[in-house]
Amino acid sequence: MKTHYITLSALFIFLLFGLLFVNGLHFTMEKAIPHDASIVKTAPMNDAETAVLYEHNKNGTFGVTDMRVKFRFLYQYGGGSNGHSVEEGMPFGSGGFANKQQNFILAVKTADVSPIRYVAVGNHIEPLNPTEPYVLTFDDVKSNPDVYQWQEVEDRYALFVWDIYTIDNAVIRAFDHDGNLVADQLYSSTSRYLNEQEGEV
Repeated sequence: MKTHYITLSALFIFLLFGLLFVNGLHFTMEKAIPHDASIVKTAPMNDAETAVLYEHNKNGTFGVTDMRVKFRFLYQYGGGSNGHSVEEGMPFGSGGFANKQQNFILAVKTADVSPIRYVAVGNHIEPLNPTEPYVLTFDDVKSNPDVYQWQEVEDRYALFVWDIYTIDNAVIRAFDHDGNLVADQLYSSTSRYLNEQEGEV
């Protein structure tokens, strides 16, 4: 009889793990990511989802995902964007993803040698033309919290979450330690330095 119970228990555990695997459920966030990757940063989205920024262990590229939390201790990959990097000569690289609810995750990675200390996303300047100069200070960013999010760069990365995707929410500005605007990425353009001292710290 004891052997019978052991067999049933083993069968139950096998079926449980099989069910979890089929539904893409895992006990850790890293296991739920469909790549050999390490988690760099996370940010809460809501009670059932977490924004995750991760880095590929093999090639150093980065990605973002909407990680779904099931039953408080299981994790499911909710789609995302990956394979992003900092192109040579560029101030930073970025990658974003909007889920079915249009929640928007945006990650930024600075160049290896970089003057960038703070990253801000959002925009209140209209019209904003990539070919025309404009003025924006870090104080402008901090005085408009309803429009901008900003973070201090940690280990070359910053991670942002918006409740809704808009083209303005994907506008990226980068500031040095004195709060000077040194780089940006406007709409679908690539990132660029805004001064002659490109890449100097």
